[in-house]
Amino acid sequence: MKKILVATDFSDASINAFLYALNLARATGAAVHLYHVYHAVQPIPESYLVHTTPDLWPSIKEKLDTMVKGAELTSSLNISISADHGRASDLILKEAAAVKADLIVCGTKHTTPDLKKIFGSTATALSHKTNIPLLVVPLKVSYNTIRHIALACDTDPDTSRETVWLLKDICHRFSASLSVVLVSPDPVTAKYETLFQSMPVMDALKPYRAALEFSKGSNITHSLLKFSNEKQIDLLVVISHKHSIFDRLIVESVTRQLVFHTDHPLLILPQLRDPIAAGENVDEEEEKGQDFFYTD
Repeated sequence: MKKILVATDFSDASINAFLYALNLARATGAAVHLYHVYHAVQPIPESYLVHTTPDLWPSIKEKLDTMVKGAELTSSLNISISADHGRASDLILKEAAAVKADLIVCGTKHTTPDLKKIFGSTATALSHKTNIPLLVVPLKVSYNTIRHIALACDTDPDTSRETVWLLKDICHRFSASLSVVLVSPDPVTAKYETLFQSMPVMDALKPYRAALEFSKGSNITHSLLKFSNEKQIDLLVVISHKHSIFDRLIVESVTRQLVFHTDHPLLILPQLRDPIAAGENVDEEEEKGQDFFYTD
């Protein structure tokens, strides 16, 4: 992990996420890019009291600079800032690609059930669209050294080993223990456990002694949160799927609920598919250029 983009709207939640990212950057040696998206005021004819887009940058830059200076641990870190106006989630992803960020970090806070249904959040929009790993940091979560990680199981055989590259990096850097959690309403048979152990993701995580653990329940979100609290994990990880309508409905629903309810940092890894395992045609040029690809 070489660069972390932190999205901020100057709220308490985003400031807390920035502090978390700074600690993570210090532990990993990554650079930090602090980014703000704002909505420009539209000019009104014959009005002399409207700020045009260029006029807003000095005040925004001052806020970003103040945010950086007000945080501890910044003196030894490589930190850059920028801002733009428009739709937050789209511009965050565009900026992350432009600065070659390996991880996007954003904050979130718990809201009432009614507000969740009506508004959603930038964090949930990012979780739906991102092709870059996304770390969602709840408002009341402070940084702790990552010692125990829980990965929600992925039973899709088309998920490539490359999907978990960042998770492997974190496990290595922090010497963290890793639990792979399978939620099931019924006891898991030995045959199914053997099948699951052979999945590409599990195979990729073998060097980190990933422990396969089972959580009984019919509600995936509730079971994952219960496991996280009981085991006192430091990081909860899920893999987002986008290649089928069914998986999109199920996984995005779980991811969305986790974004709203988690009391632990939530790392969302976009699924990378193995085109060979998926039975897709890959021409010779594509095979030479890359082994795996992001799905839309």
